[in-house]
Amino acid sequence: MKLQSIVFVITYFFLFIIYCHGSANVHVSDSLIVDDSGRVRIYHGVNFVMKGFPWYPPELLDPIKVANLSQWGINFIRLGMMWAGVEPQPQKYNVTYLNIMKQ
Repeated sequence: MKLQSIVFVITYFFLFIIYCHGSANVHVSDSLIVDDSGRVRIYHGVNFVMKGFPWYPPELLDPIKVANLSQWGINFIRLGMMWAGVEPQPQKYNVTYLNIMKQ
């Protein structure tokens, strides 16, 4: 991987972290996840990974399905990103894919 590739990925990663910072400031205390106000946070989540084209789970773009997840008590999603979606060809980055994943 060339230096430009590494710089691109690191820059995008830090922009993502900055965008998400402050959304849930939590830490572990006595094996519990606790927020800055001392409240115990309990996460109910699902895992979404698409290991083939289009490299993202299309159901997450459907507002009704996302609303259903919330109504069912899901408050955390582990979203897998595939490198083949980020860099489909050497030195060619799929910014559309990155924007969809950021959404």
